[in-house]
Amino acid sequence: MISSSYPILVATFTCGGTQEVREYTVKITDHAYDAECDGECNICQAARSASEHSYSDECDAECNACGELRDVGSHIYDNACDIDCNECGAPRVPMPSHEYDNDCDTDCNKCGAVRYTEGHKYDDSCDATCNVCGAVRTVTSHVYSTDCDATCNLCLAVRVAPEEHNYLNDCATVCTGCGEGLRVISHQYDNDCDAECNVCSETRAVIGHNYDINNKCTKCNETYVEIGIEFELQDGYYEIAKYSGTTANVIIPSTYKGLPVTSIGGMAFFGYTSLTSVVIGDSVASIGHYAFDNCTSLTSVTFKNPNGWWYASYSGATSGTSISSSRLANAGTAAWYLRSTYCDYAWNRS
Repeated sequence: MISSSYPILVATFTCGGTQEVREYTVKITDHAYDAECDGECNICQAARSASEHSYSDECDAECNACGELRDVGSHIYDNACDIDCNECGAPRVPMPSHEYDNDCDTDCNKCGAVRYTEGHKYDDSCDATCNVCGAVRTVTSHVYSTDCDATCNLCLAVRVAPEEHNYLNDCATVCTGCGEGLRVISHQYDNDCDAECNVCSETRAVIGHNYDINNKCTKCNETYVEIGIEFELQDGYYEIAKYSGTTANVIIPSTYKGLPVTSIGGMAFFGYTSLTSVVIGDSVASIGHYAFDNCTSLTSVTFKNPNGWWYASYSGATSGTSISSSRLANAGTAAWYLRSTYCDYAWNRS
């Protein structure tokens, strides 16, 4: 007897010309599926209502039950540095990190996230390079009070001043660059009546000489010097080289600028027809050829020292014909000798 729990298979066979019908009892096995979510039997392909695929999260592409893969998109993050997916919360691998330009940069280059830093650090207000990150900033130049100032007003950094103090002249006390009066220097003059400084040549206002009856200044002891007398410095003394003044009465001083006036050069007063009188200082010891020639109006010559004079026909002579001191003491005679009688000789005093 065939169990009713199994289906009966009826088959017809033909054997030796005789047809025979047979019945078989067939045992049916269970459907075979790959997984709970497989809807088609692997044996008979019968379809069934299967359970849905099971995934760990919304971004999981492989079913936990059957291993079947599905097409899903990538994880969704807020930015390049976000570590948790917005859809599934899964952590991102590898773990990203923020990127900054330097240790002082506050904004991430990838996601723009802002972090706290202490900021750039510089040595001083004029320092352009950060000590922490090396970033370079634009700063103004050092600020100094003057061209000669060595210390910056902003950062107190000390520089080698571009130039030394500059003064108008060797006696100036105030620097033209910074206006500071840093040195104490006095002008140097020959005497109280000297208007021109010996160091810097700057002139000052002076009242002028005050001469006594001997033509000596009572303030500086300098002998009166007629304007127009041209002095020529020799070896330790002065010589009167030429006269170009307009005064009729000329006094030849014994000293000039602290040195003796010992010589009247040849032709020094030649042809000065307006000259009427001359006073010759006691330091004068030589008078050159034709010194007073053609001074037609010269009528008076006063020798402060009339003694020891002699004349010779050439300069450089060591001796000659003596001239009476008594005659030279007479101003009229002395004038005649110099402008006429002995004008073509060289005069010397021993």
